[in-house]
Amino acid sequence: MQVADLGTCVHTGGTTRVYGTVNGNGGTLQLTAATTGSWQTHSGTIQNATIQATGGTELQIWHGTLDGCTIAAGTTVRVTNGGYSLTARNTVGAANAITNHGTIILDWGYLHAPLTTSIAAPVQSCSAAPTAAASRRSTPPTTRR
Repeated sequence: MQVADLGTCVHTGGTTRVYGTVNGNGGTLQLTAATTGSWQTHSGTIQNATIQATGGTELQIWHGTLDGCTIAAGTTVRVTNGGYSLTARNTVGAANAITNHGTIILDWGYLHAPLTTSIAAPVQSCSAAPTAAASRRSTPPTTRR
């Protein structure tokens, strides 16, 4: 599905969950309190998009993939709950799998990236004080080779 195919969204409560693939075609996926609310990916993929979340909204990852995406300044991407994961990949020919100008929070979650994946900018680890084992698990390198 293309971002343009979503049409006009009016958020009246509840949660929007992404199960399939949303392709931004290089455009912006705008999450706002008034129109979309926060989104959750449940094994879903957001591809080739700039993700911009404002007004207290965020993109919550529950086993999701960002593929050639840019996270705009001021935007929070949160990998929630223990054991959930964000996969970074680049099948769309972008400069990086993820270009991060916002904040990626690994809230007891994982970041998976192929060995050749480039992630521009740092990633925060746990939001609470981790144990030594959890710290190792939750703080992967930003670039693996």
